[in-house]
Amino acid sequence: MRFQFVAAAVCAALACSTVARAQDSEPSPSDIKHAARAFDNARNAFGAEDYATAADEFETADGYAPSPVALQWAIDAHHRAGNAARAATLAALAKQRHPDVAELVELAGRVISETEANLIEVQVVCEQPCELFVDSKIVHGQPSSTRTLYLNPGSYTVTASFGAGGKGKAEQVEGEAGDARSVLFAPPPLGSTGSGEGAPSDGMDDPFAEDFESTSDPTTDRASKSGSGGWSPAVFWVSASLTAVSGVVTIWSGLDTQNNPGPDTVKEKCKGLGESCPEYQDGLQSQKRTNILLGVTGGLAAFTVVSAILTDWSDAPVERAARTTRPQRPKTAWSVEPWLSVGHHNAIGATGRF
Repeated sequence: MRFQFVAAAVCAALACSTVARAQDSEPSPSDIKHAARAFDNARNAFGAEDYATAADEFETADGYAPSPVALQWAIDAHHRAGNAARAATLAALAKQRHPDVAELVELAGRVISETEANLIEVQVVCEQPCELFVDSKIVHGQPSSTRTLYLNPGSYTVTASFGAGGKGKAEQVEGEAGDARSVLFAPPPLGSTGSGEGAPSDGMDDPFAEDFESTSDPTTDRASKSGSGGWSPAVFWVSASLTAVSGVVTIWSGLDTQNNPGPDTVKEKCKGLGESCPEYQDGLQSQKRTNILLGVTGGLAAFTVVSAILTDWSDAPVERAARTTRPQRPKTAWSVEPWLSVGHHNAIGATGRF
């Protein structure tokens, strides 16, 4: 596989970071890294019309870094995949969490109106913010005092969790298409461990996982959520090296612009000749070259900062060998050759293999 580092790579990295940061509370660098990876996987699956996998990955991205963009794509993907209950539940969450995002609210309203006649609508109220479980499968979203769930016709156990070890009494919900139900949960008394009946345990699956067949390896997912993975440190060092090379070339270009031909020479030889003077044109081309190099250097510097955030600095050979809880990554051989082109088409970059 061949790669090229150019200034355009900066735009892609920053766009991915923007998606991850659009949320109520700022995610950690590790959360941003995992959200970006999941979002890229989701877009690839969506482009391949694998909507079920795309929806799952968009939800994963939203879980690491809540975002109206990721939530909107998750709703659309579930709707296209035929996961009506899951799409409608996320649509209700979108209207509650992002009421000011017009495009998202419009999509959510349309999805609910097209599917609610075939589903059970369940209004859930918790006296304190709680997480919800349907048949011991966690419902996507942060703890909240009110939630609207949509379920396929049938019988379910809905349970509320009020934090570490605080589980409310499980309630049975049963209905047919078009029915509406309501459930009220109160937190257990202080010192109580909860009813225990139907109570969920840690590490539960997603609420409607039966709606599609996931292509993810659960072991890999758990390892990913523990903070492992990320970019190779080689990406940062290559980018830092290119930034340094570009900076040196930019300094040279600036000095060359001042001295070759130089403002004094231009004034002397181009007096009365106007902009068609050869010396004037040479100076203009040198100035353009310097401006381009300044832009490239700035872009590489920005990419270096982003790569420093997204790099898994713990991914050293000794530590990789010490890990026994997840598969070892294949060793990567890097070969990088910087290149510079100066003339009518000025550019700087690097070409290599990994």
